[in-house]
Parts: sequence; C-alpha cells; structure tokens
Amino acid sequence: MFSEARGYAPAIFFSLLAFACLLHVGDPLKTLTLLLFWAACVLGILAHATFVIIFFAMLSYSLTLFSVAHKRGQKLYTQTIRLFFIYGPPAIFMTVLYLWFFSPMMIGGGPEVSKAQNILQSLSLPFGHIWKPKIAVVAFTVTALIMVAGCFLLFRQQNRLWSFFVASLIAIPVLIVGITRPSYFSPRYLTICLPFFYLLTARLLGTLVTSGKWNKWMAIFLVALFIAGNAQPMVSLLLNGRGHYKAALEAIIEHSDGDKVVISGNDYYKMMRLILFYRRFLPSSPEIQYAKPSEWEQQQPDWFITFSWRPEKQPLPLIVMPYIGSYALFGEYRYSGYGSGWHWFLYQKAPPKEQPVPAG
Repeated sequence: MFSEARGYAPAIFFSLLAFACLLHVGDPLKTLTLLLFWAACVLGILAHATFVIIFFAMLSYSLTLFSVAHKRGQKLYTQTIRLFFIYGPPAIFMTVLYLWFFSPMMIGGGPEVSKAQNILQSLSLPFGHIWKPKIAVVAFTVTALIMVAGCFLLFRQQNRLWSFFVASLIAIPVLIVGITRPSYFSPRYLTICLPFFYLLTARLLGTLVTSGKWNKWMAIFLVALFIAGNAQPMVSLLLNGRGHYKAALEAIIEHSDGDKVVISGNDYYKMMRLILFYRRFLPSSPEIQYAKPSEWEQQQPDWFITFSWRPEKQPLPLIVMPYIGSYALFGEYRYSGYGSGWHWFLYQKAPPKEQPVPAG
C-alpha cells in the first residue's frame, strides 16, 4: 500500500502521533504535548488530505468529553476555551490550506466502479486487496462485525473512546463522501482509518482472550483470518513490487536492431514517465523514442505496451492498431497487484505474414 509517493504512510504516522498526544494533553494543558499535537495535525494534512477524517474524529471525541464535563458542573466557558486551544490553530491552518490548495482540485485516478463495489472493497481493506466478490463479502461481514462489537464493548465499559472509533471508522467517512459527492472514490482513501481499526480490533481481541475458552478460540480465528487475508498480497508485493518495467525495456533493447527503437502504448503519460525514469539504467544505444498516437503515421512503433492494474487481467495474443498494423504478444511483466503499479504487456511488431488480411 505504501510503495508509492502518495503520502499515506506519513499521514498515518502523524494521525497516530496526534491521537496519542490528544490522549495525553491533560487538564490543565501540557504545553509540549499541545505543540506536538499541533505539529502532527499540520504535517498530517500536508501529507495527505484524508488526515481530515482523523482530525474530525478526534474533535468528536473531545466534544463527547466536553458534554460529560459540562454535566459534571465544569464551566462551559473554560471548556470552550480549552477546545479552542487544542483544535483552533490546526483547524485554521486546514481551512486556509483547503481554500488555497484543495478546493480547486478534482478527484480522479482510476476507473469508475459501482458504489456497492466501493463499499465492499473499503470494508475488506483490513484483510488485504480482495478482488473475488465472494471472499470480499466474507471480509466485509467480519470487518463490520468487529467494528460494531469493538465500539459496543467500549460503550459498555463506559470508555468515551467509543465516540472516536465510531466517528473515524464510520460516521466521518460517510459524512465526507455524502457532502463532497466525489465523481471518483477509491477504497485507498480510507487507508488512514486502518491503524485505528486495528487498535479497536486489538482491544476486542484482548477482551476475548481473557473472557473464556470459546472467546479465546474466536480471537485466534480472527488473527488467522487477518494473516491469511494479508499473506498472499504481501508475498506478491515482496516478490514483484511495483512492476518489472526495467526488465521490459531491457528486453526491447536486446531484441531490437539499429540505433533507434520506437515505442508506443495505450497511455502516453504513464509510459513516458516510466521510460524516462528507467532510461538512465539502460545502455545508451539504441536510442529509445516514444511515439504518440498522433505520430503513428509518421513513425510506426516497433513495440507497443499495454498496461492494466487489475490482477486477473490476461493479455490478447495479437492486437491490431489503426495505421500501424498488428502486434504479437512478446511478454508479460506483472506487478504485485497490491498497492501501486501496473502490469505491462509487451507487444512486438508482427512480421508481414502475420498481418491480418482485411475482409471483403
């Protein structure tokens, strides 16, 4: 999940740091802890915009404590000032950042999928990237049951943290999506919630282990499910990483004649970025050139690359492109299917005898 420069990893770190600081900020406020909380909030929102989910969840938790303190007779004015001192500076910074930077942005980055599929994949995240619908339904059900059981356990124990977990795992994500109504939504946007789901799960597992034989076996079963769900994608990530783009380019150079090789593909931006990055690690000859679709009539590509991020994607043995003819599958260069990356399917210009004859 964190093999890419999208900022999820630092955002998660700063969200955990901010949460820890909030739990230890004390009353009266501890200056050093408060400054660290402010810094974690500022750096968290700079790392990734989804940090706002955790920020509002922490605010919900503090408002719950605020209502309890008010019922116990503490002065409303004092508690209001305390809330402002904790959340005011980072909230002002986030507001300015939103107006200046985030508000003009358009959310995108992938193919459109149904809302039901998004929900299914989002609640399957704790068990890894699950693409098979039947398994995803099982993971979705277990995740939902853990969230409900964990929050109910905290509520029954009169632990006010139940409000934080309800807000961070359910209420705030639903509210943000409902208000913003993004044209594209990816389950990875909820990655920042995962550590807090695991914290809630750990609390639930700890209770199960100490509350009877059958509950202990239930805890062991849940741990086994987490391991089984995440083992395959993690092993694949370690073996294949983000992809084998350098190996594909090396194969192109090895099987090309002349001092120039022309490459094209089904996504100019993605291909060009990767070619420019890996070109420095390749021999200086032959020269690699990338032909845009608008240039196909002037210079026909020797090689054509198609890409896909879907783990189950299988390439066609032969593709026919307008103006440039047919290309035969040369090789498959796959990525882990987990987190960032793409499969590269490498096609070589087919000899004239393999060119399809037009009908009629």
